Amino acid sequence: MRRGRGSSPYRMESLVTLEQANAALTALTQKMNADELEVLALVARKIVNGSAKHGPMALDTDTRNWPKEIQDERIDAALYGYMEQIQTERRKARETKDVAALEQLRQNIRAMAGGELP
Repeated sequence: MRRGRGSSPYRMESLVTLEQANAALTALTQKMNADELEVLALVARKIVNGSAKHGPMALDTDTRNWPKEIQDERIDAALYGYMEQIQTERRKARETKDVAALEQLRQNIRAMAGGELP
């Protein structure tokens, strides 16, 4: 990921100060329930971890192609969902010793490979 760093002739100052942003966030979080705050905390952790890994967010100088980034992340999310589904099906079949389910999983893999697997 590329995060904006350095100077740019197009650099704009943030529209709000850190104090103003904190005050706005405080006012909003006071209106939220525990579940909503938990979701917000998850998002905040993602941002903090991203800053630690890639540097601070700098939207005015960030040169990423956002539509492509979004598309790539959607593809990743779909893949993770499929991987989790397969892993869950395998785990469930193994734990229950469901021979029929295990055989069905093997048949699915053979079918995807054109029946060429042993």
